[in-house]
Amino acid sequence: MPYVTNSLTYGSTLAELTSLEQLLSTIVADSAAQASDIAISDEVVEKLWQVYSHHKDIPNPQRRGAIIVLGMLAKAKPDIVAQKIDIILKIGLGKHGKADLALARYSCIALQRIAGEKKKQKGVIGQDTVRLPMDHPIFTKLGNLIDLPTMSKNW
Repeated sequence: MPYVTNSLTYGSTLAELTSLEQLLSTIVADSAAQASDIAISDEVVEKLWQVYSHHKDIPNPQRRGAIIVLGMLAKAKPDIVAQKIDIILKIGLGKHGKADLALARYSCIALQRIAGEKKKQKGVIGQDTVRLPMDHPIFTKLGNLIDLPTMSKNW
């Protein structure tokens, strides 16, 4: 499943990625509510994390595909990403992300999913909003990436 799902992200348009995201988040949400026989197993999620965090011999598009799919799954279940922040900091906002700014971008999108997808009311801040302390390592890593000079259109 991870290879097949990752290959769906290669060269996909924004519309195709949006549709895949909606499909995957619906499957995760339905399986969490026990309303569906279709589910994405914990083993699949763990395999995607292994692909993303493997230190050698993983092509950049495959690593990117893994974090794209993980971010999509986290739309319905933010813990998928929240429990692995350290890996995202090390890989996506670390040396791999600096070498592949598209990977860094998709890693940042996955990090955004920690807050979840709640309906927002104008002028109201939700009680269950995730707020990290200003000295959290995410901010240091993001600052280092922002300061990185580049002409890349991926960032």
